[in-house]
Order: sequence, then C-alpha cells, then structure tokens
Amino acid sequence: MEEIKVKKIGKHKIIEIEGRFDIYNSPKIKRHIENMISQGELESLVLDMSSVSRMDSSGLACLANLKSRTGEKGDIKEFYLINCPGRIMEVLKMSGMDDYFKILKSEKELP
Repeated sequence: MEEIKVKKIGKHKIIEIEGRFDIYNSPKIKRHIENMISQGELESLVLDMSSVSRMDSSGLACLANLKSRTGEKGDIKEFYLINCPGRIMEVLKMSGMDDYFKILKSEKELP
C-alpha cells in the first residue's frame, strides 16, 4: 500500500486508497479505517477506488466487513464506493458484489 488519503466533504469522510488492495495490504487498510471508526462515529464512509491498481478476495472481504458495519445499529451510518475503475468493477461483478455495495461514479453523486 502506497498511501491512504482522507478528506471530508460535508457528512462524508472520503478515503482514497492507492495501490494494491490485496492480501498484503487489506489488513493495513482495515486497521486504518477501524482506527478512524474507534475515534468517533462515522456518519458516512466513502472509499475512493480510483487509485486502486489491483484488488483480490482479501480486498473484497475487507469491503464486505465494512459494509456489514453500516446501518442504524452499526458503527457507520452510510457506506459508498466511488470512482471504481473498470478493473475493480470487473472484480465486483465477477464476485456478484456489485449489487451489494452502493457504487457511485464520483463524489458529486453523494447525497
């Protein structure tokens, strides 16, 4: 993992993941996000996938874990994926997870 960038737009905390989202880096990414969650309740977590070069099943598992923590009783109220490049959308579609996540084209589509 090269870097994780964080910015806030309104109620949304946007995390841009750069590099590989795979078995080697997904635990680091998950820990980073869990640290953010433990510091306070997140109203809306948005993962910007535009700079993800590769994602495997470990990255998918990390995303699914985060998604499972959303909702009224969860740590995160809303969870979105934005700016998913074609290679990442292929992984999501092949796994059948493209319907599980709220996927938006860009941050401009955030409610």
